[in-house]
Amino acid sequence: MTDLAILYEHPAWLVPLFAALDRRGIAYERLAPDGHFIRCPTVASAPNLVGTPEQLKERIAEYEAAGLDLLLLQMSPQTEEMERFANQVMGTA
Repeated sequence: MTDLAILYEHPAWLVPLFAALDRRGIAYERLAPDGHFIRCPTVASAPNLVGTPEQLKERIAEYEAAGLDLLLLQMSPQTEEMERFANQVMGTA
């Protein structure tokens, strides 16, 4: 199991992201939506991951301690923000 999983519906949209992750040697898993239950979050159910890298690490650790084993992230611009998340929050790049 990797630390990063990307659930995608349209593979062509994520070609640049996958290429950037591959160039940097960041391990990830591609998850097609087939067979996965997807619930679109509302404002009330969103994880509210906003803050400094240290604050995000703490918040994610709280979710893990509560039993969360999958975290779906949406960022924009996607490639740049996923790279920043990997570098500053996950510390994997």
